[in-house]
Amino acid sequence: MYGCLPKLPIDAALNFNPSIYFIDLDDYHLEVEIHFTQALTIIHDQALKAQEKYKQMYDKNENNIIYKIGDYVWKESQMIGKNKAKKLQPIFQGPYKIVNINYPNLFFENPNSSTGFETIHVNCSRLFLGRHDQENRKGENVPLANSNEKENKVMDDNLMSDCTQDRQNQHTYNLWARKRYL
Repeated sequence: MYGCLPKLPIDAALNFNPSIYFIDLDDYHLEVEIHFTQALTIIHDQALKAQEKYKQMYDKNENNIIYKIGDYVWKESQMIGKNKAKKLQPIFQGPYKIVNINYPNLFFENPNSSTGFETIHVNCSRLFLGRHDQENRKGENVPLANSNEKENKVMDDNLMSDCTQDRQNQHTYNLWARKRYL
């Protein structure tokens, strides 16, 4: 352009000098073959570097969740049919009981499935913290999932009637924990 031969980025990476003219066709063919193999190795190396960088970023943000057989999990909802509103679809379905684990896949009971169980990837599941694990949480100060509203209202009134800041902070934590585990 403007009286100069164009230099492409790949030419700069391969140290290609376009001012060399070949008279013999075999010399030109050999030179092109050398440049293409060099370009292929550079592209391959760059792809490996990009994959390694992507893997490091993924591993940095990954949550290693360890499930046990018998745990209950939520399963992400699958894509829905045509002309149906995804906004109205629940995000998770379940809970389902894990019957077998073959990382990264989970096998869980699903009576709606033809085989009686279903397989999902660990990343498509969330641990269910609710009524099925209440026996494990008896010592915690968290209301049970099957407690009724009247009991919750009495507990709220008792805690809020105390004017001390520590009791009110404990009440705020209990409200947060109740919402989290229910």
